[in-house]
Amino acid sequence: MSSTSTSALRAAAPSERHARIDATFTPNSPVTRRELFAGRTQALQQLLELAAQPGRHAVVFGERATGKTSLATIIPEFFDGAMGLVCVTAEAGDTFTTLWRRAAESVRTSMRRGERGLASSPYPSDTPTTIGRDGEATVAEAAGLLARLSARAPAWIVFDAFERVSDATTRLRMRELAEATVAGAPGATLVFAGSGQAGDDLMSPSASLVPVHVTRLTNDESVECVLRALRQVAIVADDVVVERIAVLANGLPHAVQALAQGAAHDAASAGSGHLESLNLDAGMRAVLTGSPHDVREAYEQATVRARRGIYPEILLACALAPRDGHGNFRVADVCDAVTRIVQREVRGLTNQVSALTEAGRGAVLVKQGAAKAARYRFVDPRLEPYILMRGLEEGWATHHAATWLPGLSEAERMVRAA
Repeated sequence: MSSTSTSALRAAAPSERHARIDATFTPNSPVTRRELFAGRTQALQQLLELAAQPGRHAVVFGERATGKTSLATIIPEFFDGAMGLVCVTAEAGDTFTTLWRRAAESVRTSMRRGERGLASSPYPSDTPTTIGRDGEATVAEAAGLLARLSARAPAWIVFDAFERVSDATTRLRMRELAEATVAGAPGATLVFAGSGQAGDDLMSPSASLVPVHVTRLTNDESVECVLRALRQVAIVADDVVVERIAVLANGLPHAVQALAQGAAHDAASAGSGHLESLNLDAGMRAVLTGSPHDVREAYEQATVRARRGIYPEILLACALAPRDGHGNFRVADVCDAVTRIVQREVRGLTNQVSALTEAGRGAVLVKQGAAKAARYRFVDPRLEPYILMRGLEEGWATHHAATWLPGLSEAERMVRAA
């Protein structure tokens, strides 16, 4: 952004600034602009390489809420040359036929918009898109559609939320289609994106299907994400505020976006182009208030105080525990965190962490393995930033020792505790 446009934005009316913030920070939808996409460099490069290799396709997997959709659909923005994008979000009960009919409808919509001058379309207006005319779509029909879509420019076809597709026949036909593109549609790349611990949770492995693991943002990537977006809205931020956003988001892109958005709105309402700690506090309150009902309910059920047990503190420790690339952590990691929070040794921790996998505690964790080899992870990672923000609320036993929040000064601690 030029200095002229930055000055103009800072001088804009409050309504214009708020509109620009909402257009830039999109916590509830994928990132679609190259200048706002941050991190995931290795996975991004892997997908770009697959796009250039005929007959090679991607299975994009990872924890929920790690930005798989953004990564899978942003590729045309980074591709060297024109590329057509089709994205279909799978639904429970989908079959090979229903998925490909929606893909064909997406292409027709693109062509209609192009004909009306509403947006450019990579497909000629006379591209045949009929599929499944006689009832069930076939692999040959889908391969023919892919050949037509990629005749002039590469085509990037994304089937998102593919973990919802439970039909074994559908997955088998998709696998056959991937293998058929080597000769029939070398310019087309299929992408199957969804939540899973491994690529074969979505599709059985084959020579043509390459797993691409999407992990959480690193702290540096979260910081980069915030700074890129703030530049677009002509707001600068204290370093400690950006670091706090990164810590509270716990590597989840939507939380980075939501916290920065809320803080930016608070600064804009005050007529300021400078993001400070008080703006972030207001942003946190907005995010907590707007959190999905299921997230709030899961937290409340998990943290009900018991005669024996300190579940709010233990849940916070679980959210703070170091984890592997799949989001898994050990009880030993939780032990270190909870000791720092309550400043004493906690007995029976293994049983209390295990209780968080049970329905009575909301089943917020899932357990893998047994005894000392057991690993835990959150069923819904969206709960983690919510837990961290709740851990800073007034009345919490932990904000006298919130050493996990970067740069929390003694004055701020007193304000929070007041």
